[in-house]
Amino acid sequence: ISAGELAGFVMYSLLMAGNLSGLSSLYGDLVRAVAASNRVFDILDRTPLIPPSNINKEALESLNKQNPLTPVKWTAPPSVTGASTGKATDARGPMGIELRNLSFAYPTRPEVEVLKDLNLTVTPGEVLALVGGSGSGKSTVASLLTRLYDVEADGSILMDGRSIKSFD
Repeated sequence: ISAGELAGFVMYSLLMAGNLSGLSSLYGDLVRAVAASNRVFDILDRTPLIPPSNINKEALESLNKQNPLTPVKWTAPPSVTGASTGKATDARGPMGIELRNLSFAYPTRPEVEVLKDLNLTVTPGEVLALVGGSGSGKSTVASLLTRLYDVEADGSILMDGRSIKSFD
């Protein structure tokens, strides 16, 4: 065997070893991606703890069977687009928010009350800033308003005089 053949064989062996190690790391990445996608699908398939109200189950089932990319043609009424007046209008307008005697503890730490007897009224159109130190409940109020958590028995949240639980 000549020196050139030996050098060629060594270079070829190194090239093959590098590609094989890259292939094994690709397999590991693929396994991690499959595990992550399974977790995402588990989250998407779970049943919400807060059931939607006033829902037509037959219509929902037919929507689930349709192609989700099918275009839907919809025209907004003139009162929303402003075609009749020339100005766009908000059909609903701003809503007032009222928190009455609101107390809340996270389900993972029920012994620690984050909010205790909170009363707050925000009139329609009013701008409000919640400020406070870390752990004072600012994000908790936002989570309760968006119903990431539901108020059980202690207090109530009202929007325009209606319980927030009546909204989907």
